[in-house]
Amino acid sequence: EIGAGPNAEAYTAINEVRSRAGIPDLTAGLTYLQFRDSVLLERGIELAGEGHRRADLIRHGLYEEMMNAHLLATGQTNPTNVTEEYRLYPIPREELDLNPNMTPNPVNALAIH
Repeated sequence: EIGAGPNAEAYTAINEVRSRAGIPDLTAGLTYLQFRDSVLLERGIELAGEGHRRADLIRHGLYEEMMNAHLLATGQTNPTNVTEEYRLYPIPREELDLNPNMTPNPVNALAIH
């Protein structure tokens, strides 16, 4: 994430993971966004089922876009329009009861995941 584009150290790190998986090195000369998207894709594959994808997409501002695209691509007949409030988890009732200054997250909080 530092600088305007990936450096040699970034390529070395991602290519070590790819080599361990038996796949070719990442194409050299990618732009910052191309490299970032490649790393996010690698993390999505490498860490599938470990619960990191959602946080990665939120961190990079891609959650709503990717979730809406996924819902459309999977043939949802009435897909939910995933918006910013879907980034939030509901606050447990017990926590709300203990702190009267807290308010619940929006109704749509984590309606899909």
